[in-house]
Amino acid sequence: SEGLLTLIDRLLSESGVKLKEIEQFAVGVGPGSFTGIRIGCSTLKTFALVYKKPMIAFSSLKALVLSAATTQDTASVAVKSAYQGMVFLGWNDLQGAWQEDAMVFLEWHENVLKKLLENRSAKEVQYVGSGLDEGTFYSQHVTAEGMLGAISGEQPRPVHEVRARYLRASQAEIKLNATIAKKSPA
Repeated sequence: SEGLLTLIDRLLSESGVKLKEIEQFAVGVGPGSFTGIRIGCSTLKTFALVYKKPMIAFSSLKALVLSAATTQDTASVAVKSAYQGMVFLGWNDLQGAWQEDAMVFLEWHENVLKKLLENRSAKEVQYVGSGLDEGTFYSQHVTAEGMLGAISGEQPRPVHEVRARYLRASQAEIKLNATIAKKSPA
């Protein structure tokens, strides 16, 4: 949050591009850190509003998977911490459609992963991101190629249609709901 505008300014300066020259803005809408998603969306939506430009919203998890180097025998799965014992997961289902969910990793492993491996030519799974503490895990950052892949096929939208994608309630919402439940008559 403290360095985003400085980094954007440096990138624009180094590339010789002015913010008003950008034709459209793209933003990762999550899932992921509530604060990070809000800051990223707010910043890019502000630029798009000021310069009257369209936006492209893309999955942060899909960009992460597409940044991973894989082979045909490997299925990549994005895993990011969702806290409270949960993870955000992103993967291609049996039909090749992109899926995302937030759940306990072992639940996903038992209910989804086994089916994927049984019905695919993939022989191993590569976990990408920072959501697991152990196991076969390839941690990396999103690359330009991964971001371009995630943007591919997405249509530009007016700013008011771009929304952060949260797959679970924030800690503040959880605490509020617990407080309300305690005060409600049974």
